[in-house]
Amino acid sequence: MEAITAGVVLALCLFGLLRLLIGRSRRARLDAALRGRDGRWDGNVYAPKSFRKPRKPH
Repeated sequence: MEAITAGVVLALCLFGLLRLLIGRSRRARLDAALRGRDGRWDGNVYAPKSFRKPRKPH
């Protein structure tokens, strides 16, 4: 069990180090691919496509 935990921690550390070593644009692309979210940014506000559209009042 300890070997599995150590392996997972090592893999996470290596992934974090690799993420720091790549450039800013590649890091942003990698982060977007890992998140897998579709949406748009309006300044610093993220609006996912999954939000419902506003309903019309009756």
